Amino acid sequence: MAYQRRKWVPHYFYHINTRGNSKKEIFHEEADYYKFLKLLTRAHEKIPYELCAYCLMSNHYHLLLRAPYKAIPKIMFHLNKRYADYYNRKYDSTGHVFEKRYHDNAVKTAKGLLVTSAYIHTNPYAANLVSDLTWYPWSSVHYFSPQTLKRPPQFLDPTPVLTNFPGTEREQKLAYMNWLSMQAVSGKQSTHNL
Repeated sequence: MAYQRRKWVPHYFYHINTRGNSKKEIFHEEADYYKFLKLLTRAHEKIPYELCAYCLMSNHYHLLLRAPYKAIPKIMFHLNKRYADYYNRKYDSTGHVFEKRYHDNAVKTAKGLLVTSAYIHTNPYAANLVSDLTWYPWSSVHYFSPQTLKRPPQFLDPTPVLTNFPGTEREQKLAYMNWLSMQAVSGKQSTHNL
């Protein structure tokens, strides 16, 4: 059966997630996570896109991405193909690394961006991998914290999420992190119907 052509609206953000084949790990060690982040940078250089949140888990990943110039499938093909090639070479493996094509859900509102970013950033907490959201190293949540001095990578811009809160950038980050902590504790991070 042929794949159905994906819809792409240039001004929408999309929550994209991809899982390892048979739910197997796609990131086994630090070098794998770093490689994927490097591929995000390369994809951004080749096909400009806007990413406002991400989280890499051991067997799947989440992106909150907008592609104003080229269709998202082109970006995802570049990203997933390059990572699968790397993975199969490194682990002397063959076949599919990812379970199937990525899932994508359009996020059409500012509130939707906020809630979807919470879902993405609280994944490690919900999986009981960390007791503090900022302890998970493979998430963009660090760049939302007012304590972070590091600049975000060129492919990441948290501004579309942070503008849900008033004030300076620091005040927005503080408000976001406070709100996010409440979301994590209450478990209210569903992204359905946004």
